[in-house]
Amino acid sequence: MGVGYVNDDTIPAELIATAFKEVINDPVTYRNALNYGGADGSPALKTAIKKYYIDNAIGGLTVDFTKIAISIGANGATSILNALPIFFLRVL
Repeated sequence: MGVGYVNDDTIPAELIATAFKEVINDPVTYRNALNYGGADGSPALKTAIKKYYIDNAIGGLTVDFTKIAISIGANGATSILNALPIFFLRVL
């Protein structure tokens, strides 16, 4: 929910509880749901993000948007950059 005080009246507790139950009860779709997961992030979450952006026409994105790789943020990009020297040392 973020850092700081959140107005209790704005927290959708029932929706969060329902979503939590659905995730916990579907370990095939949501592998290791209570763990950090792999370096490439949650496949289900990435698919949902892409679908949400296309279904809601956010930013004018089209189906071509699904071809774009989604990283887990700056940390994911940093991990890629850190791996490049190792890759090039093996190739050269």
